[in-house]
Amino acid sequence: MSLFFILSKIINTLLNPLVWIVVLVVLALFLKNKQKARKFLIAAFVALLFFSNNFFVDLLIKAWEIPVVKTELLQNHYDLAVVLGGGMANIDDKMDRIAFQHNTDRILQAVDLYHQNRVDKILISGGPGHLIFRNVIESEILATYLSRNGIPDSVLIVENKSDNTYQNAIYSKEILQKMDHPSFLLFTSSLHMRRSRAIFKKQGLTFDIYPTNQLVGDLRSDPLYLLVPSIDALKRWDMLIHEVWGYCVYKVMGYL
Repeated sequence: MSLFFILSKIINTLLNPLVWIVVLVVLALFLKNKQKARKFLIAAFVALLFFSNNFFVDLLIKAWEIPVVKTELLQNHYDLAVVLGGGMANIDDKMDRIAFQHNTDRILQAVDLYHQNRVDKILISGGPGHLIFRNVIESEILATYLSRNGIPDSVLIVENKSDNTYQNAIYSKEILQKMDHPSFLLFTSSLHMRRSRAIFKKQGLTFDIYPTNQLVGDLRSDPLYLLVPSIDALKRWDMLIHEVWGYCVYKVMGYL
């Protein structure tokens, strides 16, 4: 586990808009100067209104996301589907079962194309990706699940060392080189695809993309959407800031 990985997780937490709002409120509560405290409370209220607004965050997400592509516009066949890990599955120890998460669409779309005979094999790339739960390997969890649900073991390839998108590309490339550079589709979320595509291209790889679980389609114009604060908007801000910040840092590091 690298220092870069640890710092990235800490900074990502600090960039959450809800953290900023909480900090402003806490400062307001502890400041003895009432005038300054009032300004901090106003700033917290304005920040809450802005970051809980659906329209503003969706407008920016729509500009950042790589749109999904129609399957018929792709090649008829690929040797491999490369599915990037992150937010797909975890283990519920108490219930002794797999708990599927928000990014599961990635693996489901890859399985669907396999059943359509559009891809021959599925490479799942993803190690722990967590500061604490280092023994939980998402790629292995998913491979086990797919294996016992009808996908032959010979179809599944597991990359279980990567902690981030850059390592996804590095370790996936090692596997691809051993396979004599097969044709492949890259699967990840529409929000994550901009960074992922740039990183994989930086590695000199040639591929097509298959963005999944697009967050924003056509923007709405009804008052409920435009004016009513939403908890989900705060979550989407966190996801967007994470991606934009990650893209900028990776650019500086020379990863893309």
